[in-house]
Amino acid sequence: MKNIALLFTLSTFSTTFSQVSYDFAKPLPPNGKEVQNVDAKHFGEYKSTKSDRIIIINEKGIFAKNSFISSISRETIRESSKFKKRGNYLFGVSDKDSVECFEEGDRFYFAVTMMEEIYSPKGSNKLMLVSSNTYLLNFYENGVFVPCLISFINGDFQIQYFDYANDTKVFDDFTTVSTKNQNGLLIKTLAPTQEQFSISVFAQMFGEETKYLKIRFF
Repeated sequence: MKNIALLFTLSTFSTTFSQVSYDFAKPLPPNGKEVQNVDAKHFGEYKSTKSDRIIIINEKGIFAKNSFISSISRETIRESSKFKKRGNYLFGVSDKDSVECFEEGDRFYFAVTMMEEIYSPKGSNKLMLVSSNTYLLNFYENGVFVPCLISFINGDFQIQYFDYANDTKVFDDFTTVSTKNQNGLLIKTLAPTQEQFSISVFAQMFGEETKYLKIRFF
C-alpha cells in the first residue's frame, strides 16, 4: 500500500496510508525560497488529459474548476417559484446565470461547476521555488505540511502528489522531530536539513504525474 496525499478537491484532501506515514514540520525544500505565486508566464487555464477538471492559474493563485452532473425533478420545478425552465435552460439552480439542461424521464439534468482554491498567497499552503518551471506546493494541515511537486513542461502543467512505496528508504536520514501512533498508524513528522534533502531523489517522494494541457493564456 502507498501513502498518497491527494490535492486539487475544492475543499478536502484524502490520504491512503501504509503502516508508517510521513509529514513535515516545515515547507519543503529546507531553506528554500517561498514565493507568492508561480511565474506570470505560466498563468492560464489547463485541462486534465483524463477528466473535465481544469486548473486555473492567475495572479490570485491556483484554483481547480470541477464539473459534475446534478438533476431536479419536473415536480420540483412546477411547485417551486425559485425554479423556471425556458427552452433548454434552467433558472434558479445557479445564483449567477441559467444552466443548460436535458430531460430524461421526469427529471432535468444539468452540469454544476465548483471552484476550489488550491493555493493563494493569503492561505495556509506554502509555495516554494525549485526552479523557474518547478515548485513544491506544501499543503498545510493540523500544524504540518505535505508537499506535492508542480511543474510546467513545454507550456503545459503537471502535478505529482506525495506518494511512496511502504518500504522506501528515502526518509531514513531525515531528522525526525516527532512520532505518534494514531489508530494503529505510526506518523512521523520530519524536518530534513538542506544537506539531507539535497541527496534525496524526487522520483522516490512523488508519484506519477497528472498532466494538464494549456487551453487558455492570460
